[in-house]
Amino acid sequence: MTLEQIESILQIKFPKKWWEIHSKGIMEWMELSINEFREKREEYIFNPNSFLMLECDCEALFFDDIPERLDILKEWISWREEDENLVFDDNKKLIPFAQTGGGDLYCFLYENSADEPKIVLYFHDVYDDPQLEAHSFDEFLYVILLSSASWEGVIDDEHWRAHYQLLNEEYKQKIDNRSVEDLAEEYENKECVNVNIWK
Repeated sequence: MTLEQIESILQIKFPKKWWEIHSKGIMEWMELSINEFREKREEYIFNPNSFLMLECDCEALFFDDIPERLDILKEWISWREEDENLVFDDNKKLIPFAQTGGGDLYCFLYENSADEPKIVLYFHDVYDDPQLEAHSFDEFLYVILLSSASWEGVIDDEHWRAHYQLLNEEYKQKIDNRSVEDLAEEYENKECVNVNIWK
């Protein structure tokens, strides 16, 4: 499924930064079916330019999988609505695009008619409100690189450096001349803020 097709199905626009990255051809693997991916699995996994093939707790979804994950997310929301007498704010829209190893969903959070969504993490096994991960996809890329520094303990391998090149100048400068320990510490001490998605 192409990016244009998934946008049409979901009736949303992915972030400008997402489109910029997509135009480089490094999201090609995300447009494949799972069977097509398996045929070239090692080619994509070991290619440092494959988007989000990093050692971190963020696994991008195949575009084909997004509608099904969205249905699962809606089910999680309905459970909380029923159990806690809440109503999801219909001025907001959550669209999953990645997951953690534990099955929580990274989502774009569209509020009202805002062009650029925030990035939140929706937990599947606790009734906490979604956690704000970044105010933009540019910032999310930075957070993911901090996460990778914390997980992997290195910032000089090909995958990490290729993703560093995707950052805008503001976030490159926030990384330049810092140690892996410093970046990991920033990630581990990141403030946790929850986002209200209810009426």
